[in-house]
Amino acid sequence: MHNLITPKRCLLAAFLFFLLMVCAGAIPGKAMAASTVVSDKLLHFTAYSILSILLYCGMSGTRLNRGLRSFLLIGVLGGLDEVIQSFLPYRNFSWLDWEVNMLAAAICVSFLMLLHPTYTALARSRRQEKRRAQASRTSPLMNDKS
Repeated sequence: MHNLITPKRCLLAAFLFFLLMVCAGAIPGKAMAASTVVSDKLLHFTAYSILSILLYCGMSGTRLNRGLRSFLLIGVLGGLDEVIQSFLPYRNFSWLDWEVNMLAAAICVSFLMLLHPTYTALARSRRQEKRRAQASRTSPLMNDKS
């Protein structure tokens, strides 16, 4: 399962997810209909939380570097989303929406940065166990204590 989640796939998923968000928001009446079921701010928070997680997982580098780049990229993407909405006659630019996007990014990225050392330690431990298991299967003499 772990091999299915790679940084490249996370970045691709982030790009496709953002594209889906922008396209869905551009369909006349769809954003308004969704906002009647669930709060517009909750939709923004949820969507940009998911996007933040995908971006962080797609980045490389230290956790601070990944966190900062993810947060800044959410700022740019959230701004781009709002600018696109300003050109649509049935939508408008909202600073509050952008602020909710940034809040989602701040919370998710901070949480991921806190979990990062634990996750990397677990991943390292699993890789070491896998190597030991492979080594014991390929070299039967290592298990022979005679």
